[in-house]
Amino acid sequence: MSRNTPFFELRAALGGQGCPLCALTLQALERYMRGVVYESVNDVRIREELRATFGLCAAHGTMLREARSALGTAIIERDMLRAAASQLRQLAPGAGRGWRAALFGERPGGRDPLLAPAGPCLACHLAEKTERELADLLVQHYEELRAEFQASPGLCRDHLRLTLALAPAATQANLRDDQLTIWARLEAELDEFIRKQDHNFTGETSGPESDSWSRALDLLSGSWRVTGNNRP
Repeated sequence: MSRNTPFFELRAALGGQGCPLCALTLQALERYMRGVVYESVNDVRIREELRATFGLCAAHGTMLREARSALGTAIIERDMLRAAASQLRQLAPGAGRGWRAALFGERPGGRDPLLAPAGPCLACHLAEKTERELADLLVQHYEELRAEFQASPGLCRDHLRLTLALAPAATQANLRDDQLTIWARLEAELDEFIRKQDHNFTGETSGPESDSWSRALDLLSGSWRVTGNNRP
């Protein structure tokens, strides 16, 4: 089976902190944000796609701010503001219940409601595409990467569901068993953390369990930077 850059990036991410698919997807999103505000701010196609969704969702809009290009962000947001204003001018207040349909229901001709994004933001779309490609890559190479996976923090809940759904039966079984072992290890650390919060044991030195609560939160809830605002 071929080995390429994504394979080696995935292998390296398995040795890091947290869900490897979250880490790599976040890297892809950060590259995208920098590209938008520094290199593609005047790209006609990208600007048209952004206008269709009035820019990025709240989560990924925050990431765009973190890209630290005030000028690039200003140019993009001015365009999005003009698109929103253009739609607002189409609203006819006081037109019976028609204005409610224009805002929250389907407009005449099958058009989308006014001021509603036409679909997921571009960053959400990129995240979903990247996640699926990474999950598929992990499935393809799971036996080769299994030892690294067993020593890793495992997958977050969302990426575990995605990877299990793509895996054949044998890989599903191995991944399930390995993830259960990883979760049992984390549960033991949580038990130890909770035990040390008892006043009878507060003098004990903290160990690797000290941040187990934070790691558990990341693995069960996932990263808002990765999921954005368009997924449950």
